[in-house]
Amino acid sequence: MTILLTGVTGLVGCHAAIALVKAGHDVVTLARGAGNLSTTQRVRQTLQAYPGWNGAATHLSRASAVGGNMRSVLCGLDASDRDRWRGQIEAVVNCAGSVTFGDRDSDLNVNTDGVLQLLNLSHDLECHRVLHISTAYVPHGNSPCRTPYEESKLRGEQILQEFSAKHEIEAVTLRPSIVTGDRRYGFTPTFNGLYPFLRFAAIYWGRIGHLAPEDWFPRSLLRTGTINLLPADMLGSSIVEILDNWDAASPILTLINPTDWRLDDFAETVYACLTAAKGCAPPENGRSKEPPKRVLQSLLDLYAPYMEVSPGVHPDSGVILPGGGQNALSNDQSWIASLIDWGIETDWQEPI
Repeated sequence: MTILLTGVTGLVGCHAAIALVKAGHDVVTLARGAGNLSTTQRVRQTLQAYPGWNGAATHLSRASAVGGNMRSVLCGLDASDRDRWRGQIEAVVNCAGSVTFGDRDSDLNVNTDGVLQLLNLSHDLECHRVLHISTAYVPHGNSPCRTPYEESKLRGEQILQEFSAKHEIEAVTLRPSIVTGDRRYGFTPTFNGLYPFLRFAAIYWGRIGHLAPEDWFPRSLLRTGTINLLPADMLGSSIVEILDNWDAASPILTLINPTDWRLDDFAETVYACLTAAKGCAPPENGRSKEPPKRVLQSLLDLYAPYMEVSPGVHPDSGVILPGGGQNALSNDQSWIASLIDWGIETDWQEPI
């Protein structure tokens, strides 16, 4: 199957590309260049950074790149690229999106206007299947949106539904919970979502490592809060499964961890991982002069809503449960250790 994929330089899109090419699909990635890197160079470097190819990097030959921008008309694809791929794309997978939790930001337009431009492009390319990655935290019923991010993701879903009904496109929306790097390597090309907290703990470890979590984290939230984490490798395999077993009769699917992680247990796990890591950034490196509690509070102001409520499954949604056997999902220390090790190895800096 030939698939047009957006968001390949982000956490979700990168792991989607990895899973798709490993499964034998041809992936045309829509991306922008960066700095002195061309679109092709940026995509190639992002995918090659994944440490889990294990001699199977020949799969990368199945990934190609076209330059574009989802904020532009028809995502910025020129006429020659559209002519080349018209009638050849069998499915579009939209993993692009902005994860901005503060005030309304122009970057959030990619979650709305960007979706519309991608749908216009899909229609122009004569592709009639679209898999759209949203979030399990969109409100339902009469529940209000808690953040501009949720509002933009909900509006993106509505745009998809309206457009697909008008143009006879088969559309499926997948709603994952909080996505992290994969379980084995912790690989991520970006540090959003959970990562600001892991980075905070690592950088300030010299100041908080000797304290109990309740000495610097709000006790009420620590005792009652939860987070629902989903490894990107499991999301990638689910995307492959949906495409290989396409069923437009289930237009909305939710993918969440069956078990919420209690914040107090999660904090203890992070402490154990950082104690074992022996590679955390020391306070004297100049990045941690601001008082830890002030930094933490600024993070909580943005992210606390996602620790106070479980994403759950919406009444209008089907559900995908993580597989069993060797792929069974468990909230264990090795998973979090891989995330922290990757952050330390990259100095918590995005490679591209």
